[in-house]
Amino acid sequence: MREHLELFWSRVRKPKVLRACEQAHLWSELVFLYDKYEEFDNAILTMMSHPSEAWRENHFKDIISKVANIELYYKSIEFYLEFKPMLINDLLIILSPRLDHTLKQLPLVKPYLRSVQNINNKAINEALNNLLIEEEDYQGLKNFIDAYDNFDNISLAQRLEKHELIEFRRIAAYLYKGNNRWKQVVELCKKDRLYKVI
Repeated sequence: MREHLELFWSRVRKPKVLRACEQAHLWSELVFLYDKYEEFDNAILTMMSHPSEAWRENHFKDIISKVANIELYYKSIEFYLEFKPMLINDLLIILSPRLDHTLKQLPLVKPYLRSVQNINNKAINEALNNLLIEEEDYQGLKNFIDAYDNFDNISLAQRLEKHELIEFRRIAAYLYKGNNRWKQVVELCKKDRLYKVI
């Protein structure tokens, strides 16, 4: 079937052949036809729906840059995080010219960051810290601080002591205490009446 489509794709009846490929579960051929007929959104959706049969890395990267629906960019990032997390950087480089960088889409890569946090990399740890603060997950941040140590404790404490939630200010005192910064611990505890931290 594939060879026939490659030779005669311009002569076949588009709707009929597309429907036949879909009914026969010929996903790779369906993606080929969507690509030839410039239905790039459908090609990407088919690849993400049937990755074992239809997804090819170079083909996906080539088509994703031609997609009209920007929301498919974010879906493709989630797809890569789930199925091909080691290739996410290549995809992000391709998508970066059209992504809205002001959306603060760090939560999209949170599953990936969580999966590699056991490396205890400073950049990953700080990205996760920022994410936990943004989500106001003080318990998650406290657990993270207890489990991992490769991040700038003092700058995190300085940031947290100005936070509006008292739980984050309590974590700031905890960080200062761990770094023997007793003056800051006492000042913060007096201000917030956190006598149990000391």
